[in-house]
Amino acid sequence: MFEGLFFFAFAMFLIVILLVWNKKPIVVPRQTVSNDLSLFPKTGHRWIAEVLGLDSILMLSITRPAFDCVGGSLSWQPIFMEMHDAVGVNTSQELISWSKSCEPRDVIIKHLNLDGSINETWTLCNAVVDSVNFGSLSYESVESLRIIVELNYEDVKVEYSATPVQ
Repeated sequence: MFEGLFFFAFAMFLIVILLVWNKKPIVVPRQTVSNDLSLFPKTGHRWIAEVLGLDSILMLSITRPAFDCVGGSLSWQPIFMEMHDAVGVNTSQELISWSKSCEPRDVIIKHLNLDGSINETWTLCNAVVDSVNFGSLSYESVESLRIIVELNYEDVKVEYSATPVQ
């Protein structure tokens, strides 16, 4: 029994010696650290959307504008919004009214900096509802109900903050 324990301890000792003996120094390249916050990448979780006067907390996600360039002119692709269907807010009623009226409205997306200030503002001009999906009901799920809205729009205006974050 002692011989097996001795052999094991000796084997571990040799392994440690070999690891230490063959260890090469780790060279870490020196990196310049910048305190300039304008160099940080934008994040997808800092934004506010203004749609139908609904509280921004209801919004779960929204796609940013995208376009195709055809013959030198921009063809804007639809965006999708996903929002909670809240109990005390008539989100469904507001969306149905907007859809029936066919009235174009501006949708505003504000992207925020790390400190919460507005970095850029995207205004989707003359947006109209193309489709609405109110989700499904199921006794097997306890998830909140979500509404998915597809919007088409004529143009986009982008405004950047006047002073970059330092």
